[in-house]
Amino acid sequence: MIPVKSRFAVLPKYFLVSCIGLTIDTALLLFLKSLLVVPYIIAGTLSFVAGSIVGYFLCAHYVFETPGRTPHVGLTLFVLLGGVGLGINAIVLAGAVELAHAPILIAKGASAICTFFVNYWLRRRWVFMPAAAA
Repeated sequence: MIPVKSRFAVLPKYFLVSCIGLTIDTALLLFLKSLLVVPYIIAGTLSFVAGSIVGYFLCAHYVFETPGRTPHVGLTLFVLLGGVGLGINAIVLAGAVELAHAPILIAKGASAICTFFVNYWLRRRWVFMPAAAA
């Protein structure tokens, strides 16, 4: 069993990496939606995946100890588990935009808050599980 303190020791680094991924995600979302007029659900999906890929490489190099698996497997798991976050992202975006008539940036902020801790837990548990827990 891993002590609670060590489970959250990397949370500040993960938060910083998530902010970088979120910046890429949000910038691409605004570019696709505003300049290319891509529907927000498609733009949100594409931008989320792009931010996730950047997030994986930053997490693998700066946040977590990388377990003994190939980078392809780690990236695949990272993005697949991010699918849970992507589902949350789509639901919150749709709810905020369609039901609450919120601006896209407010909707994106709400979705980012909703997905942060879910993605942290899933990725720490399944992608970057510490060797002691494996």
